[in-house]
Amino acid sequence: MLKRIVLPWLGWSYALFMALWLFVRSLGFVRFWWIELLNYIAIYLFIPLPILLVTAFWLRRWRLIVGLGIPTFAFCSFYGALFLPSLPKLVAPGQDITAMTFNLRSGNQDYLPIAQVIRAENPDIIGVQEWIPELAQPLVQTLADDYPYTTLIPEQPGPEAVGILSKFPITASRIFPLPGRRYEINLETGEEFLVPEPRLGIQATIQVNETSIQAFSIDGVHNPTLNEPLHRWAAVATEHHVQKVEEIRRLEQEFQQDGSPFLLLCDCNLVDTSEFYSELSTVAHDSFREQGWGLGHTIPVQIGNISLPAGQRIDYIWRSEEFTVLKAWVGQNAGSSDHLPVLATLVLAPGQTN
Repeated sequence: MLKRIVLPWLGWSYALFMALWLFVRSLGFVRFWWIELLNYIAIYLFIPLPILLVTAFWLRRWRLIVGLGIPTFAFCSFYGALFLPSLPKLVAPGQDITAMTFNLRSGNQDYLPIAQVIRAENPDIIGVQEWIPELAQPLVQTLADDYPYTTLIPEQPGPEAVGILSKFPITASRIFPLPGRRYEINLETGEEFLVPEPRLGIQATIQVNETSIQAFSIDGVHNPTLNEPLHRWAAVATEHHVQKVEEIRRLEQEFQQDGSPFLLLCDCNLVDTSEFYSELSTVAHDSFREQGWGLGHTIPVQIGNISLPAGQRIDYIWRSEEFTVLKAWVGQNAGSSDHLPVLATLVLAPGQTN
């Protein structure tokens, strides 16, 4: 029974489902909320693939193996380059800069593990997200000898609070707005309506020898959760799409405003199979995809009360053309944060400007 009916049915159902998803995705119908959801959890869609492939080979189901070639090709296209060895790059002499992005977890007050990880990794520039004053103040004081230059957003402690710490001089900084709205419910009528929820990013001008660079730190629009009632999924996903598009357009404007080399250090809250990743990739380069190895997951996935340790890659170091990436990696687990830091060592040749 398994050989004749169950395996072919499961295998061909899976292959057809994946083919349909890839086809609709290729047409650009990403604004359907269910396509956005599939794009977000894409890595998990490939979990059945090795099991089905091994079983099909074992039972010599050659036609099924051909059918499973569609999701196999898709996996290699999405993730194959992340498992290839990084080739050494020929770079002009210049200043090595190690950058870190680190989401500290909103509500976290345990700064010592964070400081220990930062000292162990020893980056030159750090973009932090989701700090609160009870953590930021002792952390900055603890690291003051190594990172004498800091700029934080004092007006916005909480989930979207961001900042930058640097060994290099910060000559200027500014705060810029990001899109933010949330649904609320009228308790009398039960009607849902959108209210503004201002969010901020921070930009620092950093003097690296003779060159000024821009460093940005943001906490991107958070993704909808499956805790939302089913009847609200479409509306919440649609609003999330609108805000994410606005956010990326705003970032594009910020990158172009100064014209100097830039680094974006972010918990971007997007995955590399999403439309938003593709959009951001048109104006910046993902350091980990260039010189990292493996899936690079930085956070577990939470479904209701269940936490899946395999996680997602949502924390990034994006660079402008003037930088060359030497290596990129996921840092040590601080324990007190629910994110892992991401680091990259880059080279900026002297005098590089746009």
